[in-house]
Amino acid sequence: MLQQSTIKFLRDLKLHNNKPWFDENRKAYEAARQDFADFIDQVIQTFAEKDPSIAHLKAKDCMFRINRDIRFSKDKTPYKTNFGAFINSEGKKSMTPGYYFHLEPGAN
Repeated sequence: MLQQSTIKFLRDLKLHNNKPWFDENRKAYEAARQDFADFIDQVIQTFAEKDPSIAHLKAKDCMFRINRDIRFSKDKTPYKTNFGAFINSEGKKSMTPGYYFHLEPGAN
């Protein structure tokens, strides 16, 4: 189960999406990221009971980075305000079907 502190971190990041704030709150980010990784590991274990092709995966194979690619974007905020993971047998960069999980407070 995800911790309230993980949701709080993402809400705070949405309000303060800049490098100085992120650097000051790096420990909170690392704790939130680990919490999300633990959650994704649980999802993998649960889904692997019905889909054994993903049983070998670890959360780190599936999770996306928090840094945004801002090179060609008008929106220059440096960080995503969500945690995301794509779970499939070949890893997050695969083009084969899989399961996508997106955690973003306030988003539908």
